[in-house]
Amino acid sequence: MHWNTMINGYALVGSIKEAKMLIDEMPERNVVYWNSMLAGWSQNRLGLHRCKAIIDMKEKERPVYPAVMNDETLHEHVEMVGRHLLGSENVKLCNKVLASEDFAFYQEVIPGVMFSIGIINEELGSVHSLHSPFIFP
Repeated sequence: MHWNTMINGYALVGSIKEAKMLIDEMPERNVVYWNSMLAGWSQNRLGLHRCKAIIDMKEKERPVYPAVMNDETLHEHVEMVGRHLLGSENVKLCNKVLASEDFAFYQEVIPGVMFSIGIINEELGSVHSLHSPFIFP
């Protein structure tokens, strides 16, 4: 299981102390893990309890990943091919998200598009996203 999945899982059920313990025990921390931790704090409304977080992202030692920016022309092409192969009813556009991913380094060199292949099958009970701790029923 991936560190990020475990942090998200703990945050999802309100176990922020356990999520923080995971962060503390990690051999290496990165922006993605801290983002998950911050999301957990905000989802569990710790700000209401006058909690403050000061996070050193250590950008001098380790540069921040660039954002993933899909190339519009490639995005349109992938959408068109998906509709042709899978049928329009099976191609869903997701909301835009602010994401950082290794793929962004490739996109600094050549245009790219990042997309997901869905796994939802309500008949089988598969209704969670790929990184959910509840992916398997």
